[in-house]
Amino acid sequence: MYETWSCGESHNRPQNVFGVKLCAKGTYLKSFFQPMIWTLVLLVFVSHRAAADQVVITEIMRKPKKVDAPQWVELSNLTSTVLDCAQWELKGLNLIYTFADFQPDSPADGFIAPFETWIISDTSPEDFRHYYPESQNTRILGPWTGFISEQKDHLVLVDKNQLPMTGVAMHQGPPWPTFVDGSGYTLENSSPNRNPMDWRNWRRSRATDGTPGKWTLLDENIPTGTSPFNGPYMRDILLNSEASSMTIVLASDQEDQLRLENYQILSHPDLKPLIQLDGTLSSKSTRAFHCEIDKLPLATQGFYLVKVQTGQCVDEAFPRQLAKGFSVTRTSSQPQSWRTFTPTQSGNPPLTTPLPLIVINEIMFDPPYGKEHLEFIELHNALQEPVDMSLWTLEGGVQFDFPTGTLLEAGGFAVIAGKPGKFQQSYPGVECLGGFKGKLSNRGERLCLFDALGNCIDEVHYGVEGDWPSLAAGQGSSMELLHPHSDNQLSSAWGASRQSRSSDFEPHAFDFTYRDILPLWSIHDHRELHFYLTGKGHLVLKNIKLSQIHEDKNLLDNVGRRSVENDGATGWLMQGNHSGSFLSGDELHLLATGHGDNKANRIELDALKLEEGASYRLSFDARWVRGTPRMIVRTWNDTFSQSIEVGIPSNLGTPGTLNTQRTQTPPPQIEDLVHEPAVPKPGEPIVFTAKVAWMGKPGTVSLVYRLDASPALEWQRQPMHPSSTVGNVANPTYETTLEFSGEQGDLLEFFVEGISLDRQRSTLPRIPSSHSALCVIDGREIPTDLRRTRLLIRSRDLNAIQNGESASYEFRYPRLSNQYFNATYIHNDQTIRYGASLRASGSAWTRQANMARGKWKLPKDRPFRNHVKFTYDDDPTRQSGMFRHHNRMVRYLLYLLGHPCGENEFLYVILNDGPVMLREEVEPVDSDYLRRNFTDGHKGELYRVDDAWWMSDHWSQRHRDASWDTADAAAVGYYRNAWMKRSAEEADDFSALTHFFEFINRPEYTLEEVASLMDAEAVLKMTAVLGFVADWDTFTQSRGKNAYFYRRPEDGRFQWLQWDSDLAFGSRHYRNFYGGSEAFVRWVEHPENMDLLRRYLKTLVELTEGKDSRVEAWMSQESSRFSQCRINAPFYRSFFQSRKQEVDVMTDW
Repeated sequence: MYETWSCGESHNRPQNVFGVKLCAKGTYLKSFFQPMIWTLVLLVFVSHRAAADQVVITEIMRKPKKVDAPQWVELSNLTSTVLDCAQWELKGLNLIYTFADFQPDSPADGFIAPFETWIISDTSPEDFRHYYPESQNTRILGPWTGFISEQKDHLVLVDKNQLPMTGVAMHQGPPWPTFVDGSGYTLENSSPNRNPMDWRNWRRSRATDGTPGKWTLLDENIPTGTSPFNGPYMRDILLNSEASSMTIVLASDQEDQLRLENYQILSHPDLKPLIQLDGTLSSKSTRAFHCEIDKLPLATQGFYLVKVQTGQCVDEAFPRQLAKGFSVTRTSSQPQSWRTFTPTQSGNPPLTTPLPLIVINEIMFDPPYGKEHLEFIELHNALQEPVDMSLWTLEGGVQFDFPTGTLLEAGGFAVIAGKPGKFQQSYPGVECLGGFKGKLSNRGERLCLFDALGNCIDEVHYGVEGDWPSLAAGQGSSMELLHPHSDNQLSSAWGASRQSRSSDFEPHAFDFTYRDILPLWSIHDHRELHFYLTGKGHLVLKNIKLSQIHEDKNLLDNVGRRSVENDGATGWLMQGNHSGSFLSGDELHLLATGHGDNKANRIELDALKLEEGASYRLSFDARWVRGTPRMIVRTWNDTFSQSIEVGIPSNLGTPGTLNTQRTQTPPPQIEDLVHEPAVPKPGEPIVFTAKVAWMGKPGTVSLVYRLDASPALEWQRQPMHPSSTVGNVANPTYETTLEFSGEQGDLLEFFVEGISLDRQRSTLPRIPSSHSALCVIDGREIPTDLRRTRLLIRSRDLNAIQNGESASYEFRYPRLSNQYFNATYIHNDQTIRYGASLRASGSAWTRQANMARGKWKLPKDRPFRNHVKFTYDDDPTRQSGMFRHHNRMVRYLLYLLGHPCGENEFLYVILNDGPVMLREEVEPVDSDYLRRNFTDGHKGELYRVDDAWWMSDHWSQRHRDASWDTADAAAVGYYRNAWMKRSAEEADDFSALTHFFEFINRPEYTLEEVASLMDAEAVLKMTAVLGFVADWDTFTQSRGKNAYFYRRPEDGRFQWLQWDSDLAFGSRHYRNFYGGSEAFVRWVEHPENMDLLRRYLKTLVELTEGKDSRVEAWMSQESSRFSQCRINAPFYRSFFQSRKQEVDVMTDW
């Protein structure tokens, strides 16, 4: 072993040696980049509670340059929503600031205005403005107690209910921006609509002292990167064999000679001067400078090359490891891109030799349902010789230390499993290492492979969906590297393994007795078989047979045909999000893009020979292809309703063997497609750019485009060429300008195609035939006072949403279809997200073909403000002559009572170049909502409560309220209809819900017994609010619908979550404040519950009564902002006054 030394901690490899004065011979110093306890704690916290990010931290002064200068944090409200900030808190590891409580004599102080930016500091507002006189018009809060920690900190802003609004977990040194501690520079959020927890969305400020109250937004369409050096830079660092001195070699790639007396080298993080440079640096040459180790501060972790006069940092060096006699050499312009070399006799940096070509070759990060234990990471040795991996480490989202003696043979594979025992049961004969510590994220994360000297051998920051292989996101495939020479940090280097298609058919048979209950309409309407999946997936069925018990005749007609009529009389009718299903030979392929239902999202076939009281057997063979293995098979009336789990193979992916997607040569890698301007005017040229990396033989790049039309036009091609001003040699930016004489409303479909000389082809978007990028021509001046959401969708797809129940679409898309269609999302007509998807929304009562209400999604690799699902609602504008705040008012009252509620924002919605619609964006109740409001909320059980529906082939309908009164565990078909699972849908487990119903319907129970199953305070808070606003159209009032029933993961207790209160504030009162299900009413009317309900109602009266009330102050703030969506305060005042009288009567009982 090499002779090395450390600071008291022994390891078996050379580590970071800075701090040499306290080190002794024979051991190693722990690397600065080793995982730290604080990081794990913060990541655990963040994973348990996701932030909302309507408000974000936009700038942080972590350590000012001047001693008397303040620390501060800048925050911004990104929305048009007035936010009640009373009793919010900003917290850090050593910091806390509590916002003032609401004060009636200064009500405006308790609210954050739309789009407001404000500062929280460690000093008083007066002192802060003295130091920053330009901040006179910015709200300044402070002083806080404590300080921002320099080495690491986690800042989180929480509301009065202690729910996170936003946060950032930052630390000192790469990959986070450096030279921000004591230099006068700040951390700036460069992409506030992206995840603030991601270091890639932060940058060092462009000016010292920062810009408090004046943050600026970079163009989020343009990824940030590191530019080549245009001056001197540090190339090599060497510690001599005696560890007494250090040499730093400066280099220049410039043609001109450089004068060095204006430069000095500082240490990180202390910013202590180490070397004052002098003399000159000749053209394209190097020069060595020496520093005695005694001058090195103990905590040194890196170096800065700084201009003395301006304080500007022109280069930085953060070698992962440095031991005596070792040298490190720069490998790229990134501050942490350094390579450690073994000692040399002369003490000079050795000649550069290639690092071992060991690549992260396959990742199974999100196995399908029931196979969660199959997580693994595969490494591949692409060299012709074995590589000793002793003491290597895999770090990032998971941690693994390779044991001594680990040898990876030439061309071989090393598999690191999360659970080696279970892995080897599934993959007999495949050797594996492990288990690694932690769990691979299903949302993407960073993985780094380091050798024993600390060199980064390979690094992948993988994403999920979008440009990354979508079948790897829980659909059964692993993510495979296409070629070992591909740049695997890019999404274009990866494909989905094909092994998910290797399952076998398995037989299924079920006996049942048919009851002809609800014989509504025609026999063709109610004697049907329905098949649907509980989520996205693909199953194959064959030999489908319905026969009477002990008979062989198949009673199903047309089982081998597809219906192109609007019923199942002539074959399988395939509709909604199951419309992609198809027949192939004797096989029925059941494809779903989302969870099915008993309305318009399933496949159906008439079963006219079913008879009352007869016994039958339904049999078929089934095979899993991808996605959910769960299928529901039912008769129309749920006489028979069966949940079936089709087996998934255990040996998914290709660990230890050649990838199924392996190409002979590296294909072109296309990334970062964007068009500019985002919304061009008629006749305006459009510039298209994309980055293209050639790891194989360079070829051609083309823009492929066509005008949206029906029928579709032929694709046109236009060459793209490397830009002379953007990009770099390794990953150049290609561009082309389309001189398009577009007219108002024209919609352009396009994608970029790269073809190498050896005929390898790549595209972006990855599947252009169905998910092309879109661009619309619109020369109108769109209002800018509210946020603008523009959604682009092809005319044929939009027509499918509006007229999909027609012969031209083979009746695939009825009004209640939940099929999403490809879209492009543009924020404020500036920021573009390709790969979105869009559909109409609303219940069977409210859904309209004109897209007045809509739902849309983004891929998980490009969320917007930490969300990927969105919905917009027309409730505020539904009543002519009156702008309604009904839902917004309800959510605010829930918030004031301390109950979870969704976020909202008024905005403009534009479909293509259609009308500018004033809408309200409402946060869906989904996994993101649950993560934000509850600890590990996505692990709970979520049920959407709605009418139980029965519909004819032509959409005549009957319904029944959902209720607590049905306590039959065998009636799961009813629960799937009225209590629809919206979490863990693959499990199809209603046992906790049915157990609750059975319990609540007992003749007698105590409240203590119920308390173990349900949170009385939470349930009664929502009951009080919805009763107070007279929302008759919800479960706690007179209708069994419009709510979510949620079982929390931390304690297993149920509570309600609000969804839609658009029919509140009317004259229809049911029992005044509660009603509906008999079991619910009986529970509410227990004396202790009634006392609590009355208390909450009285609190609501206090919050809404009089000109000094908190709700009155909120309405005043709402009214003062945007004239087109001003709240009708007199209406709500009058309504609350009337409800006060009824509360007074109730509380006098």
